[in-house]
Amino acid sequence: MINMYYDKIKILIIEDNIPDARLIKEFLSETSDGIYHIEYAARLSEGIEKILENKFDVALLDLNLPDSEGLNTVYGFIQKDKNIPLIILTGLDDLSIATKSLNEGVQDYLVKGQFDDKTLKRSIRYAIERKKLEVEKRQFESELNDLKNQYQFLSFHDSLTGLYNRIYFDEEIVRINSNIKRFKPITIISIDINNLKDVNDRDGHEQGDILIAETAKILSLFIRKTDVLARIGGDEFCAILPKADLVIANIRKKELSEKIKAYNGQSKKIKIDVAIGIASTQEDESISIYDVIKMSDERMYISKRQMKS
Repeated sequence: MINMYYDKIKILIIEDNIPDARLIKEFLSETSDGIYHIEYAARLSEGIEKILENKFDVALLDLNLPDSEGLNTVYGFIQKDKNIPLIILTGLDDLSIATKSLNEGVQDYLVKGQFDDKTLKRSIRYAIERKKLEVEKRQFESELNDLKNQYQFLSFHDSLTGLYNRIYFDEEIVRINSNIKRFKPITIISIDINNLKDVNDRDGHEQGDILIAETAKILSLFIRKTDVLARIGGDEFCAILPKADLVIANIRKKELSEKIKAYNGQSKKIKIDVAIGIASTQEDESISIYDVIKMSDERMYISKRQMKS
């Protein structure tokens, strides 16, 4: 049954007591199939060198070695490789330490002079099987955590641009408005891509998506960590700038226009053209953030109509 998963079980014995090491070898030699390959180390440092150079299926570790004692021996080993099944070899005097070691990732412990060949082989087999399940569980939990993080990211981010989506934007608006004094002055910049429908109709939706994504990249260049930039509609973006007045917002607008001009000057097949509206709590300290967004939207649409005319 042991060699169901392993052709030959590689065992590392870290033991400075030669008679004890020989006894373990004799116990493991009492089998006809020769499934055990055994290597020795007399010090913890020597054993660590071996596990770094070779792959072992299980390790038998004496708690007290010339260069390490007690739980420090366990910590020293596990820090180097936590995936090797570990069985502690201990005397009766260190039984309490051996028991504690089970909470540190050790699979089993054997009291010297109180185990036979069957007990040893059973301990090795169970240690390997338990560690295999432990590693699989850890891997599963890691993959599950990655999926949770991915799900959370997708829940609040736009899949095309990687920017925050409307759901996150709306939640941030509620959060900021509930304690608006803390964030004042708050400036809102509304951005709308001009002629996206024409691009979709003329060049196809793939080119339209490229236009949206490229616009998002340029917009991202002007966002601080404290700002919130979201794609709130097909061709609409909105940036929330806490602690930013109209002077800062207009500087951003000028920089954005220059960046778009530079982008369009690179002989791009599709040109970026946006309408921008800006509003701030600076204009009226009594208004809510919803009012500021409404004002910036109205100004953006006025700009859009003027550009068309």
